[in-house]
Amino acid sequence: MSSRDRFKLQQESLGHKRQALKLRREGRIEEAEKSFELAKALEAQLEEYAAHDSTTVAPVDDVAVEGLLDPELLSALRAIGIEDANISSQGPGRPEHSKPNVGKSDNVIQEGSNLEEQIKAEKVKALNLKRAGKQAEALDALRRAKMLEKKLNSSAPK
Repeated sequence: MSSRDRFKLQQESLGHKRQALKLRREGRIEEAEKSFELAKALEAQLEEYAAHDSTTVAPVDDVAVEGLLDPELLSALRAIGIEDANISSQGPGRPEHSKPNVGKSDNVIQEGSNLEEQIKAEKVKALNLKRAGKQAEALDALRRAKMLEKKLNSSAPK
């Protein structure tokens, strides 16, 4: 099932839920319950497809070659600071730079470095999820990265 089909089912389910609320407010309880049951059935169908998709998803390595040739993906990798196209070898566990302990300012720098690593890890995760066809999860990972970036920018020394 494509992401567009999933989205349509989600929207249809949401429409039935809204209709059920509207009917319930009007006092038409039986009709509201029927509409709500339709929404629940659609959600169950979505979950069934999601479970089926998660068991039949091909490994990410299968699309790595095509992904490396995609200029959009390459530019996204460069934007997050990864020059090497093999992102599976790079992860959040890079060795950290050794600096002498200066106290509180060193702690702030260390925290900023950790945040940068988390941001990069979330962006790489989003890219891998996008390659795997999991658009919604990729967007969630990007949102988490943006939240971390805001946190980094707000805690940066001025």
